[in-house]
Amino acid sequence: FDRELFEKYGFLKDIILHPRFQYVKQLIEEHADFRGVVADPIMPWTTAIIVLFMMYKRVSMGVMFLVAAFIFSINPLYVTILVFLSWLFSLTNKYPKLYLPSKATSKLIKESKHYKPETLNLNDTNSD
Repeated sequence: FDRELFEKYGFLKDIILHPRFQYVKQLIEEHADFRGVVADPIMPWTTAIIVLFMMYKRVSMGVMFLVAAFIFSINPLYVTILVFLSWLFSLTNKYPKLYLPSKATSKLIKESKHYKPETLNLNDTNSD
């Protein structure tokens, strides 16, 4: 009997079969209703995961989250709330991934009257 439980639950057998875990699992099954959150996805899960992995380096994370929400058919109300919260807490970077300023932009920055290149002063003998 113990071998069958180990085959079914693996090394997490003791955690999953603990009475507290079973109680919490029963509460979640009785009271949680996810029918309004997620509908049937528009494509199979494996295809959606492959598409998201292919997009990972090519688009910003915000666009990727919106595409994932569209692919997995998440309720637009929850997507709007998450987008607002991410904007509110500024979880996104100012620049897209792999952003490098162009040579023209760096030239304009160097020609600016406010540009002061950082230099290392080796003659400074003050040690704090």
